[in-house]
Amino acid sequence: MIFYLENKVEAENKEEAGSSAEAYKRYWTDTLEVLHSKNGVKFFCGVTPPKGAKQWIGWTPVNGMGITIRCVANQDLARVEFYIGSSDKDHNKKIYDYLYSKKEEIEKQLEKALIWYRGNDNKASKICVENRDLGIVNENDWDKMTKYHAQWSKKFYDVFVPYVNKYME
Repeated sequence: MIFYLENKVEAENKEEAGSSAEAYKRYWTDTLEVLHSKNGVKFFCGVTPPKGAKQWIGWTPVNGMGITIRCVANQDLARVEFYIGSSDKDHNKKIYDYLYSKKEEIEKQLEKALIWYRGNDNKASKICVENRDLGIVNENDWDKMTKYHAQWSKKFYDVFVPYVNKYME
């Protein structure tokens, strides 16, 4: 009887090869390069490709507010979220309500109707834009999806962050 031992790294690499985890890692690696080059080095700084089949990456553009701009790559859609998720539910709802009071202005600036999710029973709230014509399963979509994530994360930063800064004054 012969036994073979493999180290943990070899086992993980074998498990990831050809899996959705490997696809996500390749997608996020390429996308982060584009986010940095198109939107500026500070954009998504410190964010690295996630391990496993993680469907989103996030960046915190406003310190101490619990706000994250997230890029989401699902099987059947690409989404960008302005995620308001500090540990304080009331704080999150106040920020969301303030932004919602500016909904018309915000959507006019973005030239797009957004998905507004207050999440009354949840701690977090989010505001999203999504494209259901793109998805991680089709590698031919990846360039378009990367451009979508870069374009909308930048737009969300440029439009939402000044409103949050004004709210904090």
